[in-house]
Amino acid sequence: MWKIIEVVIIAIYSILPDDPFVPILESIQVSGMEYLSFMNWFLPFDICSTMMLAWLNCILVYYAFVLVKKLAYIVIKEIFSKISLTALAGGIGKV
Repeated sequence: MWKIIEVVIIAIYSILPDDPFVPILESIQVSGMEYLSFMNWFLPFDICSTMMLAWLNCILVYYAFVLVKKLAYIVIKEIFSKISLTALAGGIGKV
């Protein structure tokens, strides 16, 4: 049984190309890869990626805060809905 699975996996693996990105990388190296450093001077990719990552972290923290706030509101509402208003007021108004 394992031999059949091994033969099928090897057959599938032999059908697939070695690397689908080789033609893309070869075309980039031929067509102006030396200009990438000049383009990086006008648009600094490392700084842009760092700023985008910081922005994403801020958004994730905000959404986590909103989620915790909603969960806390639901828990507090559930706790106080079980306590009657007369117990909270100490029985004010009873004669």
